[in-house]
Amino acid sequence: MGRSFPLSSSEAPRAKATELARALHLPEREIRSAEGGVMARRLVPFWVPVLFACATTPGPEEPALDDVEYVLGAEDVIEVSVYQAPELSRTIPIRPDGRISLPLVGEVMASGLTARELGAKLERRLGAYVQDARVTVIVTEVHAPRIYVLGEVVRPGAYPVRGRMDLLQAIALAGGLGDFANPRRIVLIRRTKDGEIRRVLNYSRLVSASSSASPPVVLPGDTIYVP
Repeated sequence: MGRSFPLSSSEAPRAKATELARALHLPEREIRSAEGGVMARRLVPFWVPVLFACATTPGPEEPALDDVEYVLGAEDVIEVSVYQAPELSRTIPIRPDGRISLPLVGEVMASGLTARELGAKLERRLGAYVQDARVTVIVTEVHAPRIYVLGEVVRPGAYPVRGRMDLLQAIALAGGLGDFANPRRIVLIRRTKDGEIRRVLNYSRLVSASSSASPPVVLPGDTIYVP
């Protein structure tokens, strides 16, 4: 058996390129080019951008809090308007079992849907009776509209939501930040039909006159935790 010798510094790149070319099932002429040292130069421009792109591809963006629609719940009151069919339009509460009752369509599960989703569902049900049915659903009353402000605030607890309220107003409702609060790590928790959304917010940045960031609007059921 012949004696083997380690590859020289000039031969090692060629051998590596040859091995890679064969692994990629490239044509024989490409392998010969690799053995001549050409493939090593060809492969670098091909592989480096691909690896770089894979490493820097951003993940999916999380939904913004203000983009999340309110999810209907039991005892909410909704206004159902059917275009060109006023006899079917009415304001009704969602029953404790989460359903509503309407002429022609009967009982429909409303709890767990957004107003837009319920409108689309009613349009499909009414399609058999009303030509070009168009339904709009508006939430007129929210049952137990409360938010929860917890942690390092002066008066932690549950607070009613009357009209539009943002994060800063909600904290003010609880008496403001406590002496030991961390204003840079306030957590806003929102539960949706798809799961729970958490956002860490910087109170100091939101109240800064030089900041362009606006405080998020809070919705019934939101929890604000001040560490």
